[in-house]
Amino acid sequence: MPRRAFLVPGANKLVPLRQGDLSNLCGVYSLVNGLQLALFPVRPLRRREMADLLQFAFSSLAGTSPVAGVVAKGMSDATWMRLCNVLVKYVAAEYDLPITASRELRALARTDWGMALRRIKCAIRAGSPVLVGLFGALDHYSVIAGYTDTRLRLFDSSGHKWVGTKRCGFAHGGAQPRHRILKRSVTILRLA
Repeated sequence: MPRRAFLVPGANKLVPLRQGDLSNLCGVYSLVNGLQLALFPVRPLRRREMADLLQFAFSSLAGTSPVAGVVAKGMSDATWMRLCNVLVKYVAAEYDLPITASRELRALARTDWGMALRRIKCAIRAGSPVLVGLFGALDHYSVIAGYTDTRLRLFDSSGHKWVGTKRCGFAHGGAQPRHRILKRSVTILRLA
């Protein structure tokens, strides 16, 4: 059977921003990296613009969460999702672009990982990066930028390259997959 591989535009041309070794800022970096991919090639972000976006993210966090706690311990999924909404609105207004963040997988049955994987792959084929919380082995927020028959390719602030699709699944009461995905965290970034 032939292997299929798909990547969103820019996944092989852009470089993800990297977080520091002692910071737990993967949530913020995943959002900026996802927006970087979503805007490419229509409106590539320059390094200075990404730095401005990070600064805006920290300013936004300061109004809702103790930033020192986020740096030391990471952020909750609720904070991450709120920050995602704030950054998407900021980018849409700042660059006058029709970008959206969609969490359409929330309506799926909690154990329907197969359907979720098909929707993630569909988004990737359409050129849309997918933000995700990967809990369990990684305890990490990242960006899905592509896939093969057996792997999800990451565009990641910590240098993670991929996770195996058979090792992923939704967190629920039964047997727990190695990479537990919080269903409500799966966010598709679309540039219309």
